[in-house]
Amino acid sequence: MKKKIILGLGDSFMHGEEAGGPNFSFLKHYAEAIDADHINLGIVGGGNLGITQKPLLYDLPIWDYEERIVFFMPTGLDRLDVISPTWRWDGEPTSAREFTTYTPTMDPWDGWPVEHREMERSLSRFWLPRMGAMNFIIGLRTIENYCMANECSLQIFPAFSDEYNKESFQKRMKVDPNNGLLNSIPFEHFLKIDGYTNFYDFVIQGLAGVKFPKTMDEYIETQRWPNKARKFIHNGGHPKARAHELLAQELAKLNK
Repeated sequence: MKKKIILGLGDSFMHGEEAGGPNFSFLKHYAEAIDADHINLGIVGGGNLGITQKPLLYDLPIWDYEERIVFFMPTGLDRLDVISPTWRWDGEPTSAREFTTYTPTMDPWDGWPVEHREMERSLSRFWLPRMGAMNFIIGLRTIENYCMANECSLQIFPAFSDEYNKESFQKRMKVDPNNGLLNSIPFEHFLKIDGYTNFYDFVIQGLAGVKFPKTMDEYIETQRWPNKARKFIHNGGHPKARAHELLAQELAKLNK
């Protein structure tokens, strides 16, 4: 039996978008640093619900290993996943696109097909912030149960959103701070890298040294990235290969 495997779940930050793809993702470097194999199931543009459902759809060889780790990188909360009509059941897990993702809070991208843009406009009429929070909670419960059934440890480190904290979720859910569902989210156990709570902050503040950065979406819209950030971040907002390497080094330290 092999020793250790890491199963990576997330969006484009997990996939390694703009850094060169999965072979340049932090997940690969992280796995190598702790002498583990890995499977990268990152979905470019995916939402939390689709990200967490993906491992349930395939017979992954995780039981070939003595130690199993699921690394979950939550994405933006305002993404809605529905099963893709073009998904093939016999597809390759690491490249299959099982879900179509909509972002009701953003103006539809002109490059999307007409039907996709029409769907996003329709969804925007009833989408509420609490729906994004509930999507995450349902996805989290799914992956917690998956880990329990498959005897995996779970590591959580968000991609770019700074909303993964009790205060933000309380505001989204519009509930009392003593709400049981709210308090069941283990925010205190999410990973922190040098005090940073997501990959984007680790890069723009920790690596690039930008003290009071704008949000990733603001920089993408204006394309006015700080000069010292360009070493680590592409214009599309994704971390460069070097940033992936450095994140992996920090993650490996946490496992020693």
